[in-house]
Amino acid sequence: AVCYKDTAKRRFRVQRLINARANVNAAAKMGNTAAMHLLLHHDDPDTLRMLLDAGAKPDHKNGEGKTMLDIASENHRNACFKLLNERFPAASSGHPWWPIIGGVLLVLLIGCVCRRLRRKK
Repeated sequence: AVCYKDTAKRRFRVQRLINARANVNAAAKMGNTAAMHLLLHHDDPDTLRMLLDAGAKPDHKNGEGKTMLDIASENHRNACFKLLNERFPAASSGHPWWPIIGGVLLVLLIGCVCRRLRRKK
């Protein structure tokens, strides 16, 4: 339903699925939900808003471990990326490099402590 090129038709189909109480978090073979599939093909914040209002989970990870925010960013879906950042600021807080930087700092700290302990002997 989210693949239609015609925006009005896409929104109509998505609204029909929502009205039929379809599971908006159901994942396809690769683990993508309807919202993720939308982000792969279109920058349509209104349809994304409909899915989010119907209960689509922004923190769901697909088979590649990517969330909606990751997919929107990678596919340059700027309007949808902005919507996700506004609605779920905690999901986007922090740069993706922070865990790596934190790990490097931890290794350096452990190295300094070990070196200091060796000198005390």
